[in-house]
Amino acid sequence: MAIMQTDPRRPNEAVAIDPANPNRIQVSPFPYFGGNTAPATIDATPFQGGPLRVYLDPDGSISTDLYRDHYWLLAEAILPERRYENKPTGQVDENGQPMMAMVELPLDLNDVEIIVFPLPEVV
Repeated sequence: MAIMQTDPRRPNEAVAIDPANPNRIQVSPFPYFGGNTAPATIDATPFQGGPLRVYLDPDGSISTDLYRDHYWLLAEAILPERRYENKPTGQVDENGQPMMAMVELPLDLNDVEIIVFPLPEVV
């Protein structure tokens, strides 16, 4: 899955999954009507179980705020719910049974469809 371009003729190469931390989206600087944007890194973990949308604001900043107006939609994804796994702690209880701990599994955006839209045209 991973990155899906909505317009292959105008690919948005500014949005990518961070190869070192696949729970993060990297937005590289790109030109827009006001100059160049600043680079941004977005941790997608808090958005699990719902939508993640990445926007460009009129001042060139990058936002994930779903509840206000923005200049341009850069990318969106519906993220899966948090996943957990029981792992042994290395300890045993009073009955000699192994004790387990519930551990959250890390989010991997390479397993999620991220829809990426073309960048705004600069004229």
